[in-house]
Amino acid sequence: MLAFQRSHAAAVAAVLILMTVSLPVMAGEVDDDASVEAVVREVFGLKHVTFGGRLFCDWMEWGSVDSSLETALGEDAFVGGTEFRTARVQMAGEVSDRIGFFIDYDFSGGDAKFKDAYMEYRKIAHLGNIRVGHIREPFGLEGLTSSKYTTFMEPALTSAFYPWRNTGLMLHNTVADDIVTWQAGVFRDADAVGAGSGEEEFSYTARVATVAWRTEGGRRIVHLGAAYSHRNPGDGVARFKSTAENHLGPVLADSGELQAHGVSLLGLEVAAGFGPVLLQGEYVKASVDRIEQTSWLGDPVRGGSSVDFSGYYVQASWMITGETHPFSKGAPARIKPVRPLGDGGRGAFELAVRFSGLDLTDTSAYIEGGELSNTTVGLNWYTSANSRIMLNYVISSYVGPDVEERGEGVEGSTSALLTRFQIDF
Repeated sequence: MLAFQRSHAAAVAAVLILMTVSLPVMAGEVDDDASVEAVVREVFGLKHVTFGGRLFCDWMEWGSVDSSLETALGEDAFVGGTEFRTARVQMAGEVSDRIGFFIDYDFSGGDAKFKDAYMEYRKIAHLGNIRVGHIREPFGLEGLTSSKYTTFMEPALTSAFYPWRNTGLMLHNTVADDIVTWQAGVFRDADAVGAGSGEEEFSYTARVATVAWRTEGGRRIVHLGAAYSHRNPGDGVARFKSTAENHLGPVLADSGELQAHGVSLLGLEVAAGFGPVLLQGEYVKASVDRIEQTSWLGDPVRGGSSVDFSGYYVQASWMITGETHPFSKGAPARIKPVRPLGDGGRGAFELAVRFSGLDLTDTSAYIEGGELSNTTVGLNWYTSANSRIMLNYVISSYVGPDVEERGEGVEGSTSALLTRFQIDF
């Protein structure tokens, strides 16, 4: 019911904005040839404003599923399907030279929810830029790469550890002629509309990335980065889980709920671009400070054994048509075909492969969340700078926990074909 109300509230808000923009035009207060951006600037007194969005339509069909997994999870867990993975509209603007904002709503799944929604204060002396709102925490190369620019349809298995978006305050800047990018912030766990509550539930996340080497023109580049996050679970529970890099597939690896005082995340990242070839990889380690006893007052105290999990991926991609993979502010950016589809052009083609692994088992702490390994082969057709068609073939191998809830010693493999039709503007 609450999600229904939020969805309708967002729709009403969109209608009100449309009416606010349209009425001055109908009343003749703004030039008939003025763009929507110009009308909004005129009505709201903004210095600058732009509108955008993205639409991802995904299709998935299973190639093969071992009977052991079907028995453990049920045949209904392995059914092909379609979905709008993303259906987002956004507005960005400036109220002055040093104050900006960004609002991004996602309507996929039938519910309206925030992605990014923040205000930013720029070029603050001795600090750089300050961003406040519902934002991405600065962790992981894929975690900070826009879904518009990722090589594969879904992030690698290391994303099971990413904190993704929460409500917080973050400082960020680029220094040394944009060679070094740094970000650091304090965050509170928040829901899909940015709401969070509680005491002493703040998390702290920081990342630094550098262009260790780059040739003139940027066709060859080496990127290095590291991130750290110390997290205080708001409800005293930590949990990590992942599908097999298949959003329409079932969760396979799952640590279960762990009573925890805190969680530490360490991430290392590297990328090297050599013209049309890009090599990229990450390693993430998660350490959970567990609770296993209570004080005489009934309060949770430290005392449980620490739990360690890890994940990694390595990938390589090749722009068959010769385009270069650009980097901007410490993350991959938009690929622009030299010859877009139409007017004699065929667009740009990219071939990619990725190997990834996730280990949510720590036998020393009696935690058996399972081990998952993936091989993904991808083919991307960039029909223009703002549209592409993606094909991913994902082969997964799973070794599950020996517990009653998930079956005894469950293991098996799956394969699936994923397709995405993407446009952004």
